[in-house]
Amino acid sequence: MANEQQLQTYKEAILEVIYQEYGVLKCGAKILANEISISSRTVERWFYKKSAPNGEQLLKLMAANEVIFNKVLELVRERKQLKQRFKMDKFKN
Repeated sequence: MANEQQLQTYKEAILEVIYQEYGVLKCGAKILANEISISSRTVERWFYKKSAPNGEQLLKLMAANEVIFNKVLELVRERKQLKQRFKMDKFKN
């Protein structure tokens, strides 16, 4: 279990998986943009880490791609475990 310093930020984690899934593809930005009904320029900004998906875009990404869906669930689990550990440590003291 990672500690708080080792946890990837939302932006780092999501942009990494988006790039791994689509950034390596020829026309990956256009493919992803078409899948979730946004502009390819927005996706290109994600590839270059200039911005990250907002909540609605994230939901569309999760619906469109199983790897992204699983990455978000992993981030949630990590944070829940960290919160639970913090509560347990606080209770012990």
